[in-house]
Amino acid sequence: MRLSASIACLGLALLGVVAHRSAIGAQGPRPGSPAAPTSARPEELFEKIYPVFVHPRCANCHGIVVEEGGQPDTASPDSHPADPANDPKPGRDECDECHSQPKEVADAGWTLAPLHLRWAGMDKDTLCVVQASEARKRNRQAGGSGRGTTGSYMFHLVEDPFITQAFTGEAGGQRATHPLPTPVPARDPFIAAAQEWIDAGAPCRLSGVITQEETMGDNYSFDGPGGMRITVETSANRRVDVARKVDGTATAKATGSGTETVTSVMVTPECTVTSKTFKQWQIVEPPEEPKVDVRTSVGDGSYQISVTIPAIKTVETGRDSQTNTCGGPPIDDPRDPINLTWRPWTISLNCRTRYPDGEMVCLPTEPPQVSMANGIIHRTIVDSSPTNDRAWLSISPQGVGKMDQASPTSVPIQLKTAWYFLFSQ
Repeated sequence: MRLSASIACLGLALLGVVAHRSAIGAQGPRPGSPAAPTSARPEELFEKIYPVFVHPRCANCHGIVVEEGGQPDTASPDSHPADPANDPKPGRDECDECHSQPKEVADAGWTLAPLHLRWAGMDKDTLCVVQASEARKRNRQAGGSGRGTTGSYMFHLVEDPFITQAFTGEAGGQRATHPLPTPVPARDPFIAAAQEWIDAGAPCRLSGVITQEETMGDNYSFDGPGGMRITVETSANRRVDVARKVDGTATAKATGSGTETVTSVMVTPECTVTSKTFKQWQIVEPPEEPKVDVRTSVGDGSYQISVTIPAIKTVETGRDSQTNTCGGPPIDDPRDPINLTWRPWTISLNCRTRYPDGEMVCLPTEPPQVSMANGIIHRTIVDSSPTNDRAWLSISPQGVGKMDQASPTSVPIQLKTAWYFLFSQ
C-alpha cells in the first residue's frame, strides 16, 4: 500500500471517564499524584483534557482517516497521509506497513477506532458526552473504574502503550526526522486533569447528542433529443445536530445546501449552442435553535430514541444562460428566489434494527445497567423517492431522481446517524 510520510497513529481510543462519582472515586489517584485544586465549575473540567483528544496524534485514528466503506471524512496529507483511494481498513496488517515502532506498540497492533468513536470535528460538549457514555460501558465491563482495574478508563489512560506513544513517539517510526508537536497538556498534567474530572463525577454540559448527516453527489451525461448532449452535476448535504442538556431540555440545529448544474450542448453543421441551468439552495437558519422533545424508552434488551425536527425553510436561487457560435446574443437570466417550508422530520433510533443496505450498531442494548447508550448507523440509500423518504435529501429542493430517462435511477445518498446518551447524570 502506498503511503506518504505518516504521522502518529494513536490506534486505540483515549476513552471516556466514569459518570458516577461513587464509582469513579472508589480507588482515587495514586499516592503522591493528587490533582491540583481548582476553582473551575465541574462542567468546565473537561475543557482541560479536550485539546488532547482532538490533537492530530490522537484524532488521526479517530475520524481523520477515510471511514469503512470508502466514505471520506476529513483525510488530508497534513493529518494522516494515507492514499484516500486505498486507505487501510480498521485492521492490524494495513497499519503495520508503516507503523512498526516501537516494539511494544507494534506488538499491540495498530488499528483504527470503531466508527462510533471517530470524533474528528466534534466540539468539546459533544465529545464530553461521547467520552462519558463510552466510559460507562467500559467500566461496567471492567467491573470497576480505578487504575488497578484492567480495562477501566484510568488503567487504559496510564498503561496503554498507544497513549504513551502519542505523547512521546514519532509516528511509529515513520516521521522520526519531522515529528509532530506533542499534545498539550503533556502526559502527566493530562492524567492529573483527567483524574480531577473523574473525581468531580465526569460532568458534561449535555446529557445526549444525535448527529445525522446526509451527503450526495453525481456527475453524469446522456444523449437528449435531436443529438443534444446533456451533462448533470449535482451535490448536496444536510446535517442535523440535536443537543439535550442535563435538565432534559433539547434543541436542534439543521444546516444544509446543494447545487445542480445542467449543461446542454447542441451541435449542428452551422453552429454550436450551449445552454446551462444552474440552481443552488440552502437551509435558512432561524434566529434561535428550536426546542425539541427527545423521547426515549427502554425495553427488554432494546431501546428507542426519537426526536422530531420542526419544519425548516429553504431558499433557492439560480440562473439560466446560453451561448452560441451562430452569431446570436448570449443569454444570462437570473431566476427569482424560491422560498419553501418543509414538513417536520422525525429521527427514530430503534435498537436493534437491521436494514437491507446497512446495519445499526447499538452499544449496548441494555442501557439501564450502564446508564448510557451510543451507536451509529451508516447506510447507502439507493432507492429514495418522495414516497420512500428514508433520507431528507430525497424530498429536498435537490431531489435525487436522475434526468436520464433511459436509465431512471436515483442518485445514492450516504446517511450517517450517530448518538450518545447518558440516561442519568
